[in-house]
Amino acid sequence: MNKQKIKAFTLAEVLVTLMIIGVISALTIPTLKESADRSANRAALQKAYATASNAFASLKAEYGQPIYWTVPSDTPNAEGYLGARVFREATDKPFSWFLQKKINVAKSSGIPPNGYMIKTLSGSNFISGGNGEINGTTVHFGNIYGPVSFQSADNMYWFPSHTYSGCQHEITAADGSTVYVCGYIVVDTNGAKEPNRMGVDVFVFDATIDGIIPHVGADDCKDMTGNGYTCSAKLINGGEHALDFIYE
Repeated sequence: MNKQKIKAFTLAEVLVTLMIIGVISALTIPTLKESADRSANRAALQKAYATASNAFASLKAEYGQPIYWTVPSDTPNAEGYLGARVFREATDKPFSWFLQKKINVAKSSGIPPNGYMIKTLSGSNFISGGNGEINGTTVHFGNIYGPVSFQSADNMYWFPSHTYSGCQHEITAADGSTVYVCGYIVVDTNGAKEPNRMGVDVFVFDATIDGIIPHVGADDCKDMTGNGYTCSAKLINGGEHALDFIYE
């Protein structure tokens, strides 16, 4: 009877195969992770956009046009701005208070925590001396200027501000039309978790007389030298690869 000869891999062949697998993994895993991160960042932005849009629309349905929003005089825990016109008084507190009525809030004090800092695309600090500028309006951070920021139940940090103009602040959109802005919302989609950078996990929305839109204005999201305020519009309108330059 003829015995069949059993073929097997040699140790050298096994080692070569493992080496090839290791090289391929080293080349592909970072790319796959980067792609997953980009998809996750865009999904988080879209979720924040939907949350802000729905909240603003609900507020309009209940209180009418934003220019007329006023904190009711019998509101509990609203000392200091009872009866205040939300987009006309010299404080961001009423806008924050209104948004919190329509967003599932987990925490409304101590946000952001000490040491928290947002970075622009260029790497500079978004805030300096306790405030940051977005098209001429100041965004006050809660643990410095009072409880105007909050954390939603999905771990997002929200920083509302207004323009001090009664919804008459004009910004020119990309198509040349005029947008009348009442205020702004900066949102960090993963809270204190880094990188806390514009265009990656931090985005800006405009609260207009018609609703929430991604921030419009001069394009500062072309490359890593900009601030990144308009990155929200690019990422929402252009797809997850619209900001590939950030990951290069």
